[in-house]
Amino acid sequence: GLNSLKGVGEASLKELKRVGINTIDELLAYFPRDYEFREKKVPFGEAYRFGTTNIRVNTVCVVTGHQFFGQNRYRQTLKINVKDDTGTGTLICFGRNFLEKALPVGQKIFLSGVFNLKFGELQCSTFDYEYFSENPLSFGRILPVYPLSGKLTEKFLRKTIYQALEISGRYSQNRIPAKLMELNGLMNRSEALKNIHFPENREKLERAVRTLKYEELYLFQ
Repeated sequence: GLNSLKGVGEASLKELKRVGINTIDELLAYFPRDYEFREKKVPFGEAYRFGTTNIRVNTVCVVTGHQFFGQNRYRQTLKINVKDDTGTGTLICFGRNFLEKALPVGQKIFLSGVFNLKFGELQCSTFDYEYFSENPLSFGRILPVYPLSGKLTEKFLRKTIYQALEISGRYSQNRIPAKLMELNGLMNRSEALKNIHFPENREKLERAVRTLKYEELYLFQ
């Protein structure tokens, strides 16, 4: 059951139950509402081409400096300066001054965020980062964005559903006759589940969606 998944305790079982998830199968059927396409690099230099507001940046950069701004000395906001090979950006960390230690000058990171051009610089206050490594967990790929409710977080759902796919999803049996699958160019159910949650690429995502929609109609009839 769900409690065999790592990180799922009493509190999270309650939260999952609230959205109608009581079994691993129901968890695997909790499909993303959207996706964040982080498989392509969008450096600062290129970002300007998309205009001045809501510019999505997805890059590898280095922390170059810290500044604080605001009137009240005790409630100042941290600004982190970053730069990649093509340009610079500024991260505005409202209520996240602890990032001064987490992101020291010289730290190399994967960075994804929605930037706006303000005061002649690219600024962002909602961003996601990960320390640079050869095998990043949430960069260079397409990430699922789930419907959230109560105390459920994207991080928790991604981690839990990933486990459920490993434990149970990979053994999922086809529910559509082989002939129909071949005729309609559908995926095996196990592959469709994997690619609707963690798509390998956009083409496989489209096939996964088509497969699972077809299955739904087929079972409904």
